[in-house]
Amino acid sequence: MGKRRLLKVQDRQRLFDIPTDDDGLIRHYSLSADRLEIGLRRREHNQLGFAVQLCLMRYPGRVLATDETPPRAMLKYGGAIASATGSMFRERGSLLPAIDTIERIGLAARAIARRRAERALIEEISVDTLQSLDKLLEVDPAIGQTRFHWLRSAPDAPGASDLVGLTERIAFLRKLEIDPKLQMRISSGR
Repeated sequence: MGKRRLLKVQDRQRLFDIPTDDDGLIRHYSLSADRLEIGLRRREHNQLGFAVQLCLMRYPGRVLATDETPPRAMLKYGGAIASATGSMFRERGSLLPAIDTIERIGLAARAIARRRAERALIEEISVDTLQSLDKLLEVDPAIGQTRFHWLRSAPDAPGASDLVGLTERIAFLRKLEIDPKLQMRISSGR
């Protein structure tokens, strides 16, 4: 008799496979403060490997198997910003600055893109709604954590108690009355 499985093949892939699409890579594998940690704690020859394992531990929540190699799209992600910056200099007929400078330009451009995305999201939101969103970052004594953390730590295992938790989170989000059309203001890459 064959092994019984809880998940179908498609469900297993959705939960445990490494994303290769742009949205998944951006959402799960953008390193910010981690870059400093990687640079300080790892030698140059193993920084990429450490960064890949760190990202995989966060999403999908596992490390690479001994016979597994990360998808090419995952390894190439991040080089795209530096590559685009270098291309811009070449198109203008300029000499390329030092690699560290290109990296700083890329980081600054990413920060500008984030600020623009934030502005596009909040420009038409009322002050009252913005204040209620700010309160998500305050510790709620009823649950002993911030509501933001509570929302992000939603359970994903099927079970009666987990469904109750998900339903509570959905009800809480609906009370915030945030227009779902807001996501259309931001490019899928952000």
